[in-house]
Amino acid sequence: MARLRYKKPKSSSFSTTPAIYPERKTIKALNDLKSKIPQRIEKGELFFLLEMAQILRKRIQDTAPDVQVGENMIDYAKDLKIAIAAGWQDVGPVCVYFENAEVELTVDRLGETALFFRRTSASPEWVDVLIKYGPWPAEMVPVEVKNTDAKIIARKARPDELQALANRIYFRRQEIEGLLARAGAKNPRVEITENGVGVVVKEDVGYNVLRKEFGFDGEKQEAHWRPALRMLREEAKMVWKKFDRYVMNGRANIFDLPDNYGEISKTKFSEGEPFQKELAPFS
Repeated sequence: MARLRYKKPKSSSFSTTPAIYPERKTIKALNDLKSKIPQRIEKGELFFLLEMAQILRKRIQDTAPDVQVGENMIDYAKDLKIAIAAGWQDVGPVCVYFENAEVELTVDRLGETALFFRRTSASPEWVDVLIKYGPWPAEMVPVEVKNTDAKIIARKARPDELQALANRIYFRRQEIEGLLARAGAKNPRVEITENGVGVVVKEDVGYNVLRKEFGFDGEKQEAHWRPALRMLREEAKMVWKKFDRYVMNGRANIFDLPDNYGEISKTKFSEGEPFQKELAPFS
């Protein structure tokens, strides 16, 4: 950005209009401001997003119902976190999110749960077969899966959904059992089993929240994200004014920032895309 230069005042006996020249200190102050503006804009964008996330989280915490995690109903909103997605150029997205809770799968939940398998760095080859043919009804897991073998995500499902999954898998049972055996799985069986009992799964809390938000699967509808997102549009006007003032004066304390926020990987941020997609029309 070009710097302003001081010019010595000149007088003219032919002009009837007085000339006004800035003083040296004025020129210096303007140049200082111009040099700081790009950095302040970048920081101001981050502060803007963080305060917006703070407003959204507080509104959700004030209005959210309890949701099912494992066999319990919990106040999930009290544990909502704020983080910046790492690995993005310039200012990355700021998100409000909930860590999927780890619960032990019980025999009572097998008949109402679908399982999704994800690889880890230590996954054996046969995990790829589970991924390819998933999701799986929890009562039809064809092999014993240790928690070191795969990351397992649990989602509550309707009986008709689980039956459709079971029919699809059972129809290809010989193919699946053969692939599992060749990939090193011990005694794979595509049938009703209790292989899922006792495994530690990550509950898909986001899906359970959407069931409440939209009244899916017989849940009583208790919308709280959509009203909060609509409210955020009005709040943005106020926070944007703070951004403008910050660019001019550099005082970050005009923003109401969260006391604690962290950073999440781009991969983890992307895991929330299904949740974001459902709510995007209302933001």
